[in-house]
Amino acid sequence: NIDPVAAAEVIKVQCKSGEFDAIRQCVIRAIDNAKQYFIFDRAGHFRKNNVWFKTKAVNSETGEIAPCLVIPPNEQSDDLSIMLPQENHMPTHQVTWNGGTPTKARLRVKVVTGSDIKEVVDPFDFRFFRNTHQAKNIDGVWQAAEFHGYIYELPPGSIQQYIDHDECTNVTPIL
Repeated sequence: NIDPVAAAEVIKVQCKSGEFDAIRQCVIRAIDNAKQYFIFDRAGHFRKNNVWFKTKAVNSETGEIAPCLVIPPNEQSDDLSIMLPQENHMPTHQVTWNGGTPTKARLRVKVVTGSDIKEVVDPFDFRFFRNTHQAKNIDGVWQAAEFHGYIYELPPGSIQQYIDHDECTNVTPIL
């Protein structure tokens, strides 16, 4: 999801001294630069490409490690959030539309793949790779895809299966 050369340019720190304290401060600054770039998306790289930084999270209660996508703070919230894979935790957001009651839903990505096939994919099955969006097909193979927006999958038994992001009046990450 990133250009490693561009990321390295943002993260790197030049240390002009060989003294221990100076080197230590340079390492601390480089770590902070990496957090700002990857976790908080301060350069806007992930947001402009409609993708998220993928890392791992530890469940503090069980000690289990699971992959996650980082949702950086935005205009609506200063909070940092994560999305877990569907098998670990289905809802990713609480959404409200048409003045209704907030409902837990899972973020999905609308894409168009080869032969103009419209699909809805999970965020874990969508990436920006070598300057091209890609989505995993049903066989688990990455294929070129065109980003067409976000949509939320509502819980089973809801009147409708999806609500478009543009129809939501409030969207809040859950984790």
